[in-house]
Amino acid sequence: MGNHPDPYPTVKWLEPDLRFFNFPSPSTFSHSNALFSTMISDDDLYTLAIFLGSLAMLLIVLYHFLEVNAIEEGSTQSEEKASSKAASQAQANPTAKS
Repeated sequence: MGNHPDPYPTVKWLEPDLRFFNFPSPSTFSHSNALFSTMISDDDLYTLAIFLGSLAMLLIVLYHFLEVNAIEEGSTQSEEKASSKAASQAQANPTAKS
């Protein structure tokens, strides 16, 4: 058979060099370093999830309350102009319906 080139050649310059990021190797972690070796307990995770979920719901309700009660300055001025214009047109062109 012939010597065919690899259909999926490996490009060395696209492979990440993890030494550049200075990631610590797993062997450098020890039990004496409590910051990396302790996990969050199930109770703490449950409490955090309940707190964040409740906070999200309160923020959603607050947003909707503020959005519904917001005063739109641009639209109120144009609505007043439209209503006053309609009233002046009604006075200028009285139509009698019988």
